[in-house]
Amino acid sequence: MAEEMGDDDGAVAAARAADRAFLGLEPSGHHRAAFTLTAGLARHDGRLYGGTAVAAAIAMFEQASGRRALWATVQFVSGAATVGDRIECEVEVLAAGRRTSQLRVTGRRDDEVLFGALGATAALKERAVQGVFETPPEVDPPEACEPFRFPIPRHLQHMADVGIERRMEIRVARRPTRGRGQLLFWARARDHLATPAILGYLADMVPMSVVHASGHMGGGTSLDNTLRLGLPCETDWVLLQLDPHLALGGYGHGTAHVWSPDGALLATASQTAALLVLD
Repeated sequence: MAEEMGDDDGAVAAARAADRAFLGLEPSGHHRAAFTLTAGLARHDGRLYGGTAVAAAIAMFEQASGRRALWATVQFVSGAATVGDRIECEVEVLAAGRRTSQLRVTGRRDDEVLFGALGATAALKERAVQGVFETPPEVDPPEACEPFRFPIPRHLQHMADVGIERRMEIRVARRPTRGRGQLLFWARARDHLATPAILGYLADMVPMSVVHASGHMGGGTSLDNTLRLGLPCETDWVLLQLDPHLALGGYGHGTAHVWSPDGALLATASQTAALLVLD
């Protein structure tokens, strides 16, 4: 199935190969692939990081359909996978239309389902309605911003040197007022462009904003994670605008806008998570 990529087919193919390398995805047929959960793809407690599952699902969607990801939603079924485990991913093409494909990915550890993902890929029309109807926040560029470190319990501090901080760099785009409003961070995957899969990896931070809005430090374990994608942009740094909505009974909801440095809206994300307070 050919994708309407325009003149940039080689660049798209290279980006998808880079995504597979970032995740360590090893194909075992057109609709199957597997990766080993490393510290850089895990949370600080050594379990599967939600953004990794989103990235793997998007990479599988694009590989199976030959089209660019349009949206993806992941539901997390089990948090049993830990560093060193082998995660098998299988993609099903549920429908393949003239311009749109609808797909499903299931991630397993042995016979145990870890996550399920639904999504769509599309061949974009060259002349069609398009526009951005949100306004990006005004912040300093990433090189002028201070580094950010995740709030990590003392007994997990050793993971900071070998874990996700080695794959991801975050800077504070605007110093937040404790317990008030949105969080703004610059983020990038080190040595990788912000492809759709990498955006899924980076945007998994909404729970932290919900806990922060309640006046605490912490994060959460995602129940679901949805990413809706805008136009592609060749950048590594992206601005995460994290907006907490509400918390109730230990669960939280929120959204995020993902902006390019020049103000293009690359994606919107939403999450529901079981919240974890660390202070």
